Amino acid sequence: DVYKRQLLNIIGTQMGNEEYSHLMNKKPAATVLAKFKSNRSLAKKLGISPSTITRWTYPKIMKGTDGHIPQKYWIEIMHIARREGFTLTIEHLSGLKA
Repeated sequence: DVYKRQLLNIIGTQMGNEEYSHLMNKKPAATVLAKFKSNRSLAKKLGISPSTITRWTYPKIMKGTDGHIPQKYWIEIMHIARREGFTLTIEHLSGLKA
């Protein structure tokens, strides 16, 4: 964890912390995860580790998915969202605008 934070700091410094933060917050994973109570609760509902979800927000250099949610989880995430009372679309999950 310390290593990952140090690496994020280095990446942020090279890009400019504000630019890096803006970039990562515009990715679909950040947008979708913000709608759920916690990564832990979503992970439990998906039957995966919370660290798997956290990696969705990490850059590829840190073995993350660079802000993208793997497609194999999209349908189940949409079902979970519906059960929790809100709607997520493929556009939300992919980061594409309809």
